[in-house]
Amino acid sequence: MTVKRSYAKTDKPALLVVSERKFSVPGKDGKEHDYVELLSEALKEHFSVSEPASCGSDIWTSLFSGIPSVIVISRTLPDIDAANFARMLRQSSYLYDICFIMLCDELTPSVRSICSENRFSGAVCYSDPVGDAADEIVRIFGEYSCGRKQRAAATIAELLNDELYFSDTAVETRLIESIRERILTPLGFSYSQKGTRYLEFIILMSVLGVRLDLTSFYAGTADVFRSTPAAVEKAVRYSIEKAWERSNPRIQYMLLGNTVDASKGKPTNAEFIAICARHMNDYIKG
Repeated sequence: MTVKRSYAKTDKPALLVVSERKFSVPGKDGKEHDYVELLSEALKEHFSVSEPASCGSDIWTSLFSGIPSVIVISRTLPDIDAANFARMLRQSSYLYDICFIMLCDELTPSVRSICSENRFSGAVCYSDPVGDAADEIVRIFGEYSCGRKQRAAATIAELLNDELYFSDTAVETRLIESIRERILTPLGFSYSQKGTRYLEFIILMSVLGVRLDLTSFYAGTADVFRSTPAAVEKAVRYSIEKAWERSNPRIQYMLLGNTVDASKGKPTNAEFIAICARHMNDYIKG
């Protein structure tokens, strides 16, 4: 099987393998090597692979170091149920978009059902040759990544209906009013422009803890406002440009401090959204 897709070194997504199994298979050098070590080594061409974990509790240590894009997790860990663990992690706004792949003895109908019910993206078997297992993991993650933009709108819609985020509609209203009063209006943003409303929504989602990359935010915002991701990105950029032309540099500095270099002109969309979210979080914390 030939895998055509690879990643530049700096763009490699992080991957963590979690397996309690210790058994040896022949390596390319003809010597016996641990299966998980060989699998991790084979995946390094495509991923930034963390040190393998041997039980569920080890995952927390890895998550403190960084959140992986992919977790390949054994179905038979001694201390946790892999399906329940994946479901629990997805309840966090920081971890909901991890690609989970199950590592199992045999890909039976029962395993397929567990994967489907618990939103695993696929499964690979210990009995598979290491190279084939690595190729299948790359293929599964490739398909998962392609669907990320399509999932963004559904994710935002799901979070909008989540009581943990909007248990009190007055909270949402107060946050929107604060974003307007403390940032957007003083900086000269016009609410006659669609980009300002899009920007307000993205900042609100960021403050509420929604963790999406900017491309996914554009896709989700486009779905909410019945637009397109490209149109959302362009409208947000235009609103920032016009506000930067209208507002006083002194006000820009008062609100945003030295987080924006005036000599470089307006901030990018990503910079401005991150600055605003940080500003609002600091304000909320008092």
